Order: sequence, then structure tokens, then C-alpha cells
Amino acid sequence: VTEKIKASQKAQTENSKTSTELQISYYQSLFNNIAVYAEIAAQAITSVTDTLNMGLQAAIDSLNEQLDVINENYDKAKEKREQYAQDVEDVESRLQNVTGATADALRDQLQNTMHARDEAAREEQRLQKEKEKKEAEIAKKEKAMKRNDLIGKIAMGIANTAQGIT
Repeated sequence: VTEKIKASQKAQTENSKTSTELQISYYQSLFNNIAVYAEIAAQAITSVTDTLNMGLQAAIDSLNEQLDVINENYDKAKEKREQYAQDVEDVESRLQNVTGATADALRDQLQNTMHARDEAAREEQRLQKEKEKKEAEIAKKEKAMKRNDLIGKIAMGIANTAQGIT
């Protein structure tokens, strides 16, 4: 009876050992498969985010070119408005020292110059708003690029962690 118990215990120990080895082998195989799939998924995600970022960068480059043109036009409009403002002051100061037909002509010139100054100011404001809009679009696209980079880094981190488990 003692021999049967010892044999049974020995068989149980061997079965446990074999079962443990099989489980370890199974989990190693499982984790290897997970690591492979995680790497494939990370590469796919990184590829997609890189492609998206290339498109976003092209859009940002285009917006920057548009912004450069707007900035040039804004600077010109600002200079024009400042010049008209100076012209208004000049005509007003000249108007104080004249009378008669000259005064009437200067009043007409003043009115025209003030109108031109106001037009230039409106154009400057319009360009300022357009400039702010383009800058906001650029910032939005840059934020999207950063988000895409983060998603790619997270995916690679998960894949690296999965590989580290194996």
C-alpha cells in the first residue's frame, strides 16, 4: 500500500510538473502572439498617424504661406491708414489758417482723406481678423499633429510593453 501511495504521489508530482510546464509554454506562446500583434498594430497606428501628420504639415505650410501674404497686406494697410491719419492732421492744420475757396477745397480734401483713412482702417481690421483666423487654424492643426504623435507613442509603448512581457 505504501508503495502504491508513493507511486501515486510521484505520478501526481510529475503530472503537476508537466501541467505547469504546459501552462508556462502556453502563456509564453500567448504572450509572444500578443507581442507580435501589438507590434503590428503599433506599426499600423504609427503609419496612419505619420500619414495624417504629413497631410497636416502640408496644410500648415499652405496656411503659413497664406498668413505671410496676409501679414504683408496687413502691414501695407496699417501703413496706409497711418499715412491717411497723418494726412488728415496735415489738412486740419492747414484748414485753420485759410479762408474762402481755399478753405472749401481743403474741407473737401479733408472729407475725402478722412473717408480714405476710415476705409484703410476697415481693411486693416478685416486683415487682422483674417490673420487671427489663419493663426487659429494653424494652431488647431499643430495640436492635431501633437495628438497624433502622442497616439503613435502610446501605441509603441504598448507594443514595447507587450514585447517586454515575453
